[in-house]
Amino acid sequence: MGTGTLDMAKRCKEMGLPLPVFVQEEDFRVILYRSTQTTTQTTTQTTTQTTTQTTLESKIMNLIKHDKNITQAVIAERLDISFNTVKEYIVKMRKKGIIRRQGGTFGGHWQVLEN
Repeated sequence: MGTGTLDMAKRCKEMGLPLPVFVQEEDFRVILYRSTQTTTQTTTQTTTQTTTQTTLESKIMNLIKHDKNITQAVIAERLDISFNTVKEYIVKMRKKGIIRRQGGTFGGHWQVLEN
């Protein structure tokens, strides 16, 4: 009946999108355009976070491989990041089964479980 066509056009305009295209051939079609800005932003943000996380995990793992007795404070200092960030990544890496602490806080050492 066409009662929603003006509403569609209004909403597209409000969102900064091109107006819908109405095609009447053998059948009736409406072509709606959508914004890729949100998708691109979300994808970029997710990729950046994943890359940063992987990079930090790799750096922490390399430090542990070279010195199994290294402390979280020394890791933070060498990577120039906060102690809390190191602590957070250590927890994540332990949950993933990448590293494990063997022994106690003062007499123990780290083990890398994943290549």
